[in-house]
This record gives sequence, C-alpha cells and structure tokens, in this order.
Amino acid sequence: MPPTIGGYLVPEEFQPDLIKLAREKSFALQKCTVVGMSRQTLKLPREASLVSVYWVSEGGSITATNPTFGQVELTAKKLAGLTSGISGELLSDTAVDIVGILTEQFMYAIGLEIDNQVLNGTGDPCSGVLTAEAGYSVIMGSGKTNFSSIGADDLRKLIKKLPAGYRSDGIFVYHGDIQFYIDTLKDDNGRYIYRNPGDPSA
Repeated sequence: MPPTIGGYLVPEEFQPDLIKLAREKSFALQKCTVVGMSRQTLKLPREASLVSVYWVSEGGSITATNPTFGQVELTAKKLAGLTSGISGELLSDTAVDIVGILTEQFMYAIGLEIDNQVLNGTGDPCSGVLTAEAGYSVIMGSGKTNFSSIGADDLRKLIKKLPAGYRSDGIFVYHGDIQFYIDTLKDDNGRYIYRNPGDPSA
C-alpha cells in the first residue's frame, strides 16, 4: 500500500518525492545500489568466479577461461504507511502545515526502516549485513561484551575481512556513541590513535 495521509492516498506523482526526501535521511539509500523493478521478480547475475589472465609466449596458444555466475532473485515488496485519525477540518483549518509534518514523518519512518532492514534484516524482505547471511563477522575476544571494549585491532580485523578490491570504497556504519570509543582509543603511551584533540588537522 502506498503512503496515505489523513486517510487519503498520496498521489502517485508525489510518491517519488517521499523517496527523494527519505534518501536524505537514509544512509542505505545514499550508499547502496538501488535497482529499479518494473515487475514482481527480477533475476540478477552474481559473480562466483572471475575470468583468468596469464602470460603467453610469442606464438603460444591461448587457453580460454570462463567466469562463473550465480543468480540472485529479487522479489518486489511494498513499504506501507497509513494514518487515518486526522480530520479533514484539521487539515483545512489549522495554521500549521499538517500535511508537511506528516510527509516529514513518513519520510523519516521510511528511511529508518530501510536502514534497519539493510543492517538487521533477517530475510523478509531482505537479509541485513549484520546477519549470518552476510557471511563476514569479527568476534571480539573473551571478556569483551560491549562496545566500550572495542580496540584498534578489532577495527583493523573488520577492514581485513573485506576483499582488497572493496576496501577503498568501504565505509563504517555505527551509532554515534561508538564514535566516542573510537576517538578515545590510545596507545601504550597515552596518545590518541585516531584523532588528537590538539591536532588542528584531525
């Protein structure tokens, strides 16, 4: 079901504006590849292995190598929202732009839920990067049970988990509180590892 405001469906011509506004709030819509769908299902190729290249002597024969592909099937789902408890009189008479407020709320809710699914989704409608489906995890050492125990080695292990070709485009996504723990990491001499408060270039 498309978004509804005050019991009335948002016209189709305005629905892209909601997604545009949600993109401003959602890291997933900003960073992830968005694939448009015009039908219920869409099959996409997935790289399983790459083509091989090698050196051949002058006049030597070339042996063909073929990459292999798997397949990913996307199934269309709708992200719905509905509000029906606002009277037409309130929409018409209030000095405050209620429709604008509701649009902002829908925008924020859409962005928040998309981010939640990209991170924590368990398979319906999608598998998030923090679930087993993603396949890459770093387990912190014994006795480390919260984020305040995170160390520089843990962060470097996260980076190392990525294939080398993806590291330059990789990003960290974390709650704002985690930045505090990263910023306060120090070496054995008490020097900040990542950002020194007294360094104007930090």
